[in-house]
Amino acid sequence: MANISNQQVFMWDVIGVYIRGPLHIRKILLIPSAAGDAAGFVSSNYLSEKQEKYSQTCTVTLTTTITSVGNFKASEVAVGDVIEIYESNSLNKGWFIVNTRPSDDVITVVGTPLTNEAAKVYSWRIYTGFSAGSILSQATNKKQEELDFGQGTDFPGGFGLISLSANAKVYIYR
Repeated sequence: MANISNQQVFMWDVIGVYIRGPLHIRKILLIPSAAGDAAGFVSSNYLSEKQEKYSQTCTVTLTTTITSVGNFKASEVAVGDVIEIYESNSLNKGWFIVNTRPSDDVITVVGTPLTNEAAKVYSWRIYTGFSAGSILSQATNKKQEELDFGQGTDFPGGFGLISLSANAKVYIYR
């Protein structure tokens, strides 16, 4: 199955999806595949830009690893941050959630959204990411759980799925 993010109700079953804001979310429903399944969400504040780089040479490997010499310093990118690749001479553009930062030269992103390419030129912005909530189903029963925001909550910087138990899915009601 694939993530659906262009409707009034989103259905996500693969981690790494990130939809840029602003988004108004009323409720999230977790459909577990087993007892104890969970989902975790991340957002960013578009006013909290930590870094912007122009025309940097990058290589993508393993569909999740971005390498660019000296461009991912600890003060400028952290796990859970959001990177927006807005210009490139490659196929890789969009919004991605940072999964790891093994060195000043390398980051990995959540999921497998990138195309492997060598020595391409990217321009990007990195925004501070923060937890936007989580849902945990019962430990003993496979029961749907929900995160209800009442009249809704605004996520001006966007909203993404950083973790999800295998074969589970979430419905996001806007």
